[in-house]
Amino acid sequence: MLMSDRCLPWMTLKSKSSAIKEKSKSKSPTMKEKTKHFKKRRGLWKPRKQPRVEFTYLKYPDLDPEVAVECSDSLLLGDNEDELEVDPILLTRIGQSEPVFTYKRPNGTAVVYRLESLVDYMLIAGKFHEPESHLTFSDQDLKDIDRLTYQAGLDKESVYKAKYGLAFKYAQIQFDQNAAVGLERCCGELVGRIPDILTESETRDEGQIILLTEIFPHLRHYFMQLEQLDSQYAHVSLKQFAVFIEGPPNRPYIDEHELLPLCFAFFDELAQ
Repeated sequence: MLMSDRCLPWMTLKSKSSAIKEKSKSKSPTMKEKTKHFKKRRGLWKPRKQPRVEFTYLKYPDLDPEVAVECSDSLLLGDNEDELEVDPILLTRIGQSEPVFTYKRPNGTAVVYRLESLVDYMLIAGKFHEPESHLTFSDQDLKDIDRLTYQAGLDKESVYKAKYGLAFKYAQIQFDQNAAVGLERCCGELVGRIPDILTESETRDEGQIILLTEIFPHLRHYFMQLEQLDSQYAHVSLKQFAVFIEGPPNRPYIDEHELLPLCFAFFDELAQ
């Protein structure tokens, strides 16, 4: 071998196999790696939780500690603890002694609900379907809920009887809810025009005329009907309207002609 060959840098003497390995390492990242990198840059990625051995002891109290650690690693019982013990309606933990109802969806997944909150949801709202997926409960599901409620000693009405015996009552509740939402949207459409009036009116008189003749009369008409249906909903909406016409805190609307005090005075009149 020539002296010049021995003097070459070691990079030029790498074997063909090592070059292939280096090339394979430089492949484009997978979608999973890209997602992980994206979340890391924005602080959204979190490392995998360590399995909680305490949860394994709870499910298997007679299990040896070393075996419990292995079960936690393989079954990841600790990672699923939150999913199993949080009520989807109230978003609170379900106690070990609290009665539950497990609903199996057509796709095979199962959802655990606190029995009391599920019954209250159906009896108050009149919606006899699963709150998350809106899949309608079958008559057998409702009978099972009634049976579990009776066995748990909960003083609740029958959801099966309520669905068919109080159909007119729940139909009226649903009609009132739909009417209230529709009236709130009518009010919102009128309130949505106020920022344009504040910023685009050439004179104060022009803005006042539009507000007093086109916006306020129709807004009063819809708001009074909404207040009759649901007073609390109406006044909460009114507070939101007042916040909206001011604009964002970092960029409020320019009230060149000082029309906002007129609008706030009208809202105060409606709130009385």
